[in-house]
Amino acid sequence: MGVVSIKQYAQAVLDLSEKDLIYSVANIAFAYGLGNSLYFPLAVGATSVLSDANNAFDIIDDIERYQPTVFFGIPSVYARILEVKEIAPLNSSSLRLCVSAAEQLPKTIWQEWQKYMT
Repeated sequence: MGVVSIKQYAQAVLDLSEKDLIYSVANIAFAYGLGNSLYFPLAVGATSVLSDANNAFDIIDDIERYQPTVFFGIPSVYARILEVKEIAPLNSSSLRLCVSAAEQLPKTIWQEWQKYMT
């Protein structure tokens, strides 16, 4: 993770700043989690939530508890949150940005997530 990815992605694309609170579902032991939870926030002065939540209910609880501004997820997590939205609705009012990586995000999940967030 170099200066280029911080400047060209974290700052230029995601517009991360010291005002952000980052929540990433990816473990910090993996490159996706390491960038999201350590390198990007450290470079811009943001704050990270480190959590061992591994199911939709715990992730929803964490988002409501910590009120992050940026959520880094993976497609399967977005799908699981959508699956339980009727019994565990997500208060997403703090989120300004939701990012997905690690695998292709199916168009149907993206569309349903967009609809759910509005």
